[in-house]
Amino acid sequence: GKAIANFYANSDNRADEADTGGNFRLDLKGRQEWFRFKTKLYLSSLEDSDKQPVNRYNLGMFVPHFDLVFGDYSPNLSIFSMRGKNVRGVYSKLDFSGFRVLTSYGQSKRSIDGVAEYSAGTFKRNSLGLRVESGNKKKFTFGLTFAKSKDDVKSLNEEFYLDINDEVVSKPEDNIVLATDFRMAYNDQRVVVGAEIAGSMHNSNIVDGAMSSEEMEDEYGQSIPINPEDYEAIFVINSNMEPFIPSFSSLAY
Repeated sequence: GKAIANFYANSDNRADEADTGGNFRLDLKGRQEWFRFKTKLYLSSLEDSDKQPVNRYNLGMFVPHFDLVFGDYSPNLSIFSMRGKNVRGVYSKLDFSGFRVLTSYGQSKRSIDGVAEYSAGTFKRNSLGLRVESGNKKKFTFGLTFAKSKDDVKSLNEEFYLDINDEVVSKPEDNIVLATDFRMAYNDQRVVVGAEIAGSMHNSNIVDGAMSSEEMEDEYGQSIPINPEDYEAIFVINSNMEPFIPSFSSLAY
């Protein structure tokens, strides 16, 4: 087995020459027979607890057919579900020649209190992704993807998302996406074609939680066979959904 470490460090002057910044990066990787690991550490002087994270760190462990990464990672599940967005949490990939399962769970935004009476805060956002894919990656693949992002209402005190009139100025959201896609390759992958279609449900304000079946009947004049409060952990259903009834406007392809 062997291990390799690379260090990088630099500093720079900003517009104000008295204000300097710098960053440090460490890459470390190693291998022992069938086991591999890789770790990355990036530290920046721009890191600020009152802003979204700039520092990045992760630890990846790899064995045949299985990858596991802890820390910062940008999962690529599909174009319309989860792609290129940093998530701080856990990522895994089970990979066989004709079948693959990818999962991702973690925090895509951290909570920031803001300044009471001056600026609204930011809610912590948790993101979950799951992709099941079948087929030969060199010829034909078919995939199903589920993704969900939900703000944690409890991550902020009311003073940072309500104004003096108790109006919500920073709105926590809930979003759920279901997508399917396929990819075909010809002539030793010199020609590749594919397509994806995805449907989503989006709630722009979940402060008050899910509606009860009685509230829904009063609001829309019709009853439904389910109680939205029973499914609040999956998706928050209330009058702030856009659109309230899924339609072609909530599809992407």
